[in-house]
Amino acid sequence: MQIAVISLFHGICNSEKAPGCPLAATLSQGATVLVLERGDSPYGNRSIRNMVNFVANLADTGPNSPSQQFIEDYVKEAGWDKKLAEETYEWVERKVVFELTVLGWQSAVRDRLIEAGVTPDSGFTFEHLCGTRTGGTIFDGSGHRHTAANLLEYAQPNNTAVYIFATVHKILLSERRARAYGVIFEDKAGRMHRAYLRKKAGNEIIVSARAMGSPQVLMLSGIGPMQHLKNHGLKALLDQPMVGQGMADNPMNALFVPSWRPVDVSLVQVVGITRFGSYIETCSGAGLGYQVDNSSVTFNYFKEPEDLSRCIQGMKTIIDVLDSQAMSSFPYGDMPVETLTSTMVGSPINLRPRHLTATISLEQLYDSMFKKVSNTTSAKEAWEEH
Repeated sequence: MQIAVISLFHGICNSEKAPGCPLAATLSQGATVLVLERGDSPYGNRSIRNMVNFVANLADTGPNSPSQQFIEDYVKEAGWDKKLAEETYEWVERKVVFELTVLGWQSAVRDRLIEAGVTPDSGFTFEHLCGTRTGGTIFDGSGHRHTAANLLEYAQPNNTAVYIFATVHKILLSERRARAYGVIFEDKAGRMHRAYLRKKAGNEIIVSARAMGSPQVLMLSGIGPMQHLKNHGLKALLDQPMVGQGMADNPMNALFVPSWRPVDVSLVQVVGITRFGSYIETCSGAGLGYQVDNSSVTFNYFKEPEDLSRCIQGMKTIIDVLDSQAMSSFPYGDMPVETLTSTMVGSPINLRPRHLTATISLEQLYDSMFKKVSNTTSAKEAWEEH
């Protein structure tokens, strides 16, 4: 196998665009940086740059899809200074975030959320506040998407190299001290390459491949739970039992509302953050065109009774919104909730087998859409009370 040597750098970022690009732009102010991006450039693909295609892209999990199924929020868990983190992201917001006019559908949902008790009305803000608020969007007034790659405009061009279709296979570590000194990555044609750090204190490799990619790269490099690595034939260089542990995710519970009249195309602008922990968001004028298979990672959705109860409370709030007079001009006639949930069960959210009685109760609905759960009294009561 032939391996090409790229060059020497002060820093190497194994990157997904969202976290890696602003980091590379910042580091390039005083160091040479190599960005290794597994995917393509966002600028040559019109389907991901326009608002009308965004929902379909989220639902596409094929091998060439630009979407990622997992998200994570590190600020609180990592113990970071929230104020400092927000200040750090202000320059990102100035570049890629926009305030759009709230049109018909979003406006109606906003007003009804407030009437349903998701208060206060915080107006337009980036702050994470309980109540109803209008947030920013990465789509400008013309419906064009602005991505994290735009942040590389802040980078020093002479100090920055970006390789796309570059899949990192492993981090090179010295066996004696498990110290990183380079990476091995594969290009689109299947050729292997090596890139090395300059031999100077303070130079480093930054793994920013998100929740799934980061622990995978670490374990492929010999960093992780020792016995787990050995079970997969990997040489363990550094025993780190928590690598790949503590994964968390949030289930998305969707309710599709077919409308008898055209509605404006909008993505998430209005957000209702309830005091019981549910997030209510809405988009309009877009449809799902793909079937989404389950990920190879199985989360224990609704393992705890309080999680199931919280989701049911959130769906009850959505039902209250749809039952209001303000929303009556959108759905077809007097379409009952059972019909809407039946539409949801038949939608391509995932390929799990469905219960024939999935719409009898919200508990059964979530059981069908995500994971088998126990029959909890609190969950049943939450639905029956409605």
